[in-house]
Amino acid sequence: MDLRELESALPRVEAWIDGYISAHREVAVPLATRGFSRLGLYFSHSTLQTTQVAYVPKVITPPLEQLGVSGFNDFEHGSYWGITYKDFFFIDSSLRDSESDHFHEAVHIVQWRELGAKKFLFLYAKGLKEDGYWNCVLEVMAYQNQTKFDKGTPIPNFEMELAQVVRHEAERAGLG
Repeated sequence: MDLRELESALPRVEAWIDGYISAHREVAVPLATRGFSRLGLYFSHSTLQTTQVAYVPKVITPPLEQLGVSGFNDFEHGSYWGITYKDFFFIDSSLRDSESDHFHEAVHIVQWRELGAKKFLFLYAKGLKEDGYWNCVLEVMAYQNQTKFDKGTPIPNFEMELAQVVRHEAERAGLG
């Protein structure tokens, strides 16, 4: 993958994401309405209100090859329990009651918000290409914080601290 290739395909990728979100908007609910007891200790009321969740039988990734982005076959055809696009996440229906998995996706919501679509997609793609899914900086951030959440570790000012780390990682990657 060449970043120029991704940059030229970005409008098509974003259009696909927007279409996918639109197709699921009627079945989505605000994360705040799910009644999870601990998410409010980590995320602002505003984030929980504006984050939309749709429960799906199968989590779908963008058809990147078809959209003009090569080199992500493993990601494109992988099996995932959740995926976040902008202020919207999709989660496997079987995990409807998993507060931990909703927490993980809410971390990605903050990442999208802090970076915007272009920087998020570039940083995620760079991480996948250079380090693989499990070592992609944005996934590492989500999984490490999910582990702390699962242990009940309080994280004061979590959302603000997370936003700072996200911005720092973008700067380190040259996306300042």
